[in-house]
Amino acid sequence: IFSEFQVHRGGRSMLDVQIRAFELLLQDKHEWDFYINLSDTHYPAEAAAWMGSYLWLHRGTSYARITSTKFYDPTLQGGKDATYDGPRRDDLYIACDRSLAFECDGRLFSLAPSAKYPQVLAGITAASGPEWVVLSRSFVDYMLQGVRNDAMSGSLARSIYEDLASLSIPEETFFQTMLMSSSFCQTVVRHDFLYLDLYNAPWRTSPDSDYPFQSPRALNATHLPEISRDEPWLVRKIDDAKASSLGLRAALDAGRARRAAQHWVESADAGALWMQSAVPEGLRAALQSEFASARAGSDDAGAGVEVLSARRWLRPSWLQSQHLTPTVLEVLVDNPCLDVEAFAGAWGCRFSGWLRLTEKIAAPERPTFAAQGFLAAALSPVVGLRVGCGWAEAGYEFAGEVSIVPSSCQDLALVAYVNNVGFEGMVIIEWTFGPFSMPARRSGGQIPKGYSMFVDKVSVSFSPLQAGRWTVSLEEESSGRSLGRRSFLVYDAEEAIADPSSGPSLAQYTEFFELASGIAAAATSAAAGTAAGPKGDTS
Repeated sequence: IFSEFQVHRGGRSMLDVQIRAFELLLQDKHEWDFYINLSDTHYPAEAAAWMGSYLWLHRGTSYARITSTKFYDPTLQGGKDATYDGPRRDDLYIACDRSLAFECDGRLFSLAPSAKYPQVLAGITAASGPEWVVLSRSFVDYMLQGVRNDAMSGSLARSIYEDLASLSIPEETFFQTMLMSSSFCQTVVRHDFLYLDLYNAPWRTSPDSDYPFQSPRALNATHLPEISRDEPWLVRKIDDAKASSLGLRAALDAGRARRAAQHWVESADAGALWMQSAVPEGLRAALQSEFASARAGSDDAGAGVEVLSARRWLRPSWLQSQHLTPTVLEVLVDNPCLDVEAFAGAWGCRFSGWLRLTEKIAAPERPTFAAQGFLAAALSPVVGLRVGCGWAEAGYEFAGEVSIVPSSCQDLALVAYVNNVGFEGMVIIEWTFGPFSMPARRSGGQIPKGYSMFVDKVSVSFSPLQAGRWTVSLEEESSGRSLGRRSFLVYDAEEAIADPSSGPSLAQYTEFFELASGIAAAATSAAAGTAAGPKGDTS
């Protein structure tokens, strides 16, 4: 076993190791969206399913803590109750102290400790923060091309790298400075996903370095209340050599397992996360029409599908608003087999089980890196759009039907999920219907800073809604830039009950929902005519 690098804490080699990791990642055949830098003392506090669904929604963004004294960070000054009125009190970003350093013969030396190397690059927003960052693939690709490509010797990435290479702790400045100085400044989300304890943490020294460093205190069970309050994805540091850390680790494992079981993909039983629900008449009509069409001309053409019951997945009450969760509906279907021999090879059979429908979210397309021409396309502040009936403000979910809604819906609403990359502009919202985009409603307003969503509710005066395809679109008022657009269907429930063929089709449901089936067939006695019960759920 050997190391490709001789790494010294606080030296250029710390940054070079990560740049080499980027090369290996981009050469790997597996698709990936984010690079997350962790140490061996990080430990997960959140279920991977919830982290994954959040990052999918915000793909294209990068997460980096950028240290600031304008927005005071007490970990820098020695205590929760400390105040700061020094020369940096109005700094928006704190850059590194620009101390000259030199790595040689297994040691990091400080050159001219009392002097600070002057900043030589003009037009650069110098910034720093912890090296524990989450970087988008497009940013990693852009940065690596600039550092490694000889043809880009004057690139921003190469210039910043060469400027920081001779300074101490470049790995805590390079990524933040790159993000704030490039076109990717529009993709930075200042979200702190890590919990650590630096209050009164000791400063340590090493015989291999002239620079002291501050290491977070090992966590224990006393930190659990703060961790529960902050709801981080990860904590640091967990020291397995200490019994006090092991107790916290066990508590984190139990909490993570519980939260994983409450994710809409992972939950598979009919426990507390499911509640009985009315079967949407549009869906009932779609299933009846689909199976009637399949049976046309067969001996059992008169036998109809039965939609016995429905249940909805409940959004966990502990989940924060920025987590978008789709509507997940399961219906219990019972129907005669269409082909006896194909299903059971018996005289008669039925098939039954749960059909799961998971709402599809309208999300913006993310341009590929090649299409960006090494520039970050301005990400839309709107990352997801949903339309449905009965939006519940307290629970952050729709109580009624979504995407395909009845004309009798009296509380139709658009819910737009936004990121917090800094957009605070005015938006215009337009509702139209029909093949000629007849206008139905025009509204708008300003996206409040720090909000994770905004809601536009249609007045009850519109009820009953015009049946057919509707579209709702958002644009930036000042520039006319499109921020999002999605369509949805309105159907007449009374007509669908009277004549299922007049309701929405199953093909239309597959346009707006992902369908998964837990349906199975079972042989039955033709005389007894008994039906098999549910065969379990599908994820």
